Amino acid sequence: MKKIASIDRFEKDVAVLLFEGVEGSYEFPRKILPPECNEGDIIIVEIALKENESKKRLKKSLNLIKRLTNHNEE
Repeated sequence: MKKIASIDRFEKDVAVLLFEGVEGSYEFPRKILPPECNEGDIIIVEIALKENESKKRLKKSLNLIKRLTNHNEE
């Protein structure tokens, strides 16, 4: 999903974004935006699900829980 946003302003290390069709403003770390961005610029923010990565991290977490649980039973 791609969303269009405008950079409303910068507040120290934070960029305040306004998204088209969405109420309110949203803060993003300035360092994740391209360095040439300025107030008033229009940007595209892409939001995507990384299903394989999500499953991999869940499996890793479950394995850690299992190891910790087994360790505490000894």
